[in-house]
Amino acid sequence: MLVGCGPKFGDDYELDEHTFTTEKFAFIEQRTGLTIPADSHGMNMFYEGSQIDPAFVAKIEIPASSGESFAKQLDQIPVGEMHVSNPLSEKIPWWKPSKAATKSERQFMLNSAYVHVLLCNEDGRWILYLEWASV
Repeated sequence: MLVGCGPKFGDDYELDEHTFTTEKFAFIEQRTGLTIPADSHGMNMFYEGSQIDPAFVAKIEIPASSGESFAKQLDQIPVGEMHVSNPLSEKIPWWKPSKAATKSERQFMLNSAYVHVLLCNEDGRWILYLEWASV
């Protein structure tokens, strides 16, 4: 008889501004359905792939020249009210969006996944917080 922790679904990893690649931008766009403006800068990302239901959170700086137009893109998404228990964002120390600085916030379902998006203007910098979880 074999006993174990079950199948391995994927790896967990964390990225910072030095390891955030263009491939990860494509990965995020594919999962969330959003088109992230060109010249955006990846700041942080944590991917939890070792779970049955993978999830990730990301923090991205949007160029100042694209902030307002990206906010308008987000505002086209219908507002959804969803409550998620034990979200990954609550476990990440760099996930600290300011409610006062939030310009747009959306929650929605896309392809059986939960997506939470916040766009903040923090001290003149447009910061995008993304949370995605397979359900």
